[in-house]
Amino acid sequence: PSDVVAERLTHSDNNTAELLVKALGVKGSGTGSTAAGVAVIRKDLEATGLPTKDIVVVDGSGLATGNRVTCRLLSSILDADGPNGPIAQGLAPSDGNVGTLADRYRSSPAKGAVRAKTGTLRAVTALSGWVTSSKGANVRFAFVINTGDRNVQAADIALETRLTEALMSYPEAI
Repeated sequence: PSDVVAERLTHSDNNTAELLVKALGVKGSGTGSTAAGVAVIRKDLEATGLPTKDIVVVDGSGLATGNRVTCRLLSSILDADGPNGPIAQGLAPSDGNVGTLADRYRSSPAKGAVRAKTGTLRAVTALSGWVTSSKGANVRFAFVINTGDRNVQAADIALETRLTEALMSYPEAI
């Protein structure tokens, strides 16, 4: 199962995400539905003490426009997993070779220093994961940019890149 999750994270495979949520529903309640799986996710997040206030989970893929997550929750999940945990290991690398970051950091000083999960819909873009600082520290980050009524633009994606580049020189990341 961890190989499936890693593949799903690296390539942002929405179909696999939906199937995993339904499998969680089967395991948790005997019902292989999105609603049952979402209930398991929420219960597990709350049981582990992760900050669930203000989140809304509608589906497994994250494609439903009703989904709401916070940077605090995303950061907390990354912290709980750690920079070498199974989630971190499944995140797409910024080395230009595979996954959803393959074309994002090609000429960036952060090329090869970022492992992250992307998420983009019409009016929102998100990036969360780990960046290795210039001093070798692992710095976690989570960005969610809500654009309101306009579509996500190249400038929004470029902002995520600049922010991760800035984290590489974060002065307290030693």
